Amino acid sequence: MLYKVIPRDKFNVFKKSLQASHCMVYAINKGKIKLDYEEYSAKANILMQLRYDGYVGFPGGYVDEGESAEEAVIRELKEEISTDKECFDINSEDHIISHYSPEKNLIVHLYAKEVSLNLFSELEQCSMKGYDYGIEVMGVLRIPLYTMSDNFGGFPSFLQNQFIGNTKEQLCHALIARGIMTEDEVKKALTAQDN
Repeated sequence: MLYKVIPRDKFNVFKKSLQASHCMVYAINKGKIKLDYEEYSAKANILMQLRYDGYVGFPGGYVDEGESAEEAVIRELKEEISTDKECFDINSEDHIISHYSPEKNLIVHLYAKEVSLNLFSELEQCSMKGYDYGIEVMGVLRIPLYTMSDNFGGFPSFLQNQFIGNTKEQLCHALIARGIMTEDEVKKALTAQDN
């Protein structure tokens, strides 16, 4: 399925399209992770979900009639990870990228919201209390943002999961846009081979 990038100033052209809003909730983490007698930089904690259909995705969902993309993602975060609306003031500055799928007549908006490490941990724990937990959300995931000494374990291996729609592309774009990983690090992870 082909998705193309849609600039914000062109959204009105697609106002009859279905829209969905998702959010990459993350916390910068300067800590180290010790595995297999080696130490890796954590870089950031990023929250993703195992969805009801078996795919990996970001919290979020469809934009309801009369809602803005930002209002929809705030509502969906509350439903899926039991957030308090007041702690998530998602606005246009949090927008990362939007893609359009002509095949589905669907625009998918991605936002990114940085939170503290403490709040991130609370959100992980609260997610099991979310209204949609066990219905639309089967569990939450943290992404390993390091590459192990075998050049495949960690992030390259994580990228082998089945992502919904173009979530993998949006994740890689957001990591670079937020300065969490470099373009070279992401490209290397995308092309890594399991030996």
